[in-house]
Amino acid sequence: MIRMKSIDVHDLPEEQAKLVQAFVEFLRGRLLEDSDEREWTAGSAMSFADDWDNEEDAIYDNWKQHYGLSER
Repeated sequence: MIRMKSIDVHDLPEEQAKLVQAFVEFLRGRLLEDSDEREWTAGSAMSFADDWDNEEDAIYDNWKQHYGLSER
C-alpha cells in the first residue's frame, strides 16, 4: 500500500465531501471484489487440476503446436 498524505475534506461543502467519501468507498469495494475474484479463480483452478492433468488430455498441454500456431 502506498503511503499518501491525508486529504482534508473539512473545508469542502458537505455534498462534495460526501462525493469524496463515496468515491473512496467505491475504490475500496473494487479492491475487495478483485481480491475475491482472484481467490475464486485460484480455488477453481485447483479443483480442476486433477481433471486437467491426465494422459488423455496431455496432447493439449502444447496446444499451439497441436493446432499449428506459431510461438510468437
